[in-house]
Amino acid sequence: MKNILRSLLNLSPIRSQRREGKKSRFRPMILVRTLVVPLRRLQRVDRLTKMCILLFIAGHFLTEVPSILYMLFPDWSMGKVDWFWSPFFKMDMERKWYLKFHADGILWVLMTYCFARVALRYGTYLFLTAVVFFVYHVIDELALFWSFKENHWFYWNLLATCIVLIRHALKPIPEKALAKIKSIF
Repeated sequence: MKNILRSLLNLSPIRSQRREGKKSRFRPMILVRTLVVPLRRLQRVDRLTKMCILLFIAGHFLTEVPSILYMLFPDWSMGKVDWFWSPFFKMDMERKWYLKFHADGILWVLMTYCFARVALRYGTYLFLTAVVFFVYHVIDELALFWSFKENHWFYWNLLATCIVLIRHALKPIPEKALAKIKSIF
């Protein structure tokens, strides 16, 4: 019992195991230390950086939730659903894929949001460009809810609108309007 407790609290393998030629076991403390030490270092970082790092981690974790649900509840995950909002679009899709597509879309929304927050410190034009793509990905996610992004012309128009908005972002913007946009981020 003493050796087990010592092995859980120590990162190195137990010396007696080394002498006997046994392979070292997985120790939960290694996992705890690999997570806790970086989180402690994260306390020294400014608030924006912390928020972006945590959103990156949360977004990427979210993309793995469907596979976790599939491992835990395979029958439920394989069940087919039609959760699209459009009354004109019908398609049965497995729950795991429906959740995976939404998780990927949410990841893009989080990444562009973080990019906009960082770009706010860098410059107005880069910030406005990031805001345009943030809105693009929010609309993209809503289109996934609506009809699984089936309308290709909608996306061509959306992309053309983004390019026009980015081009017009070079023009001077009234300070009051810019302040409203910045307040969101």
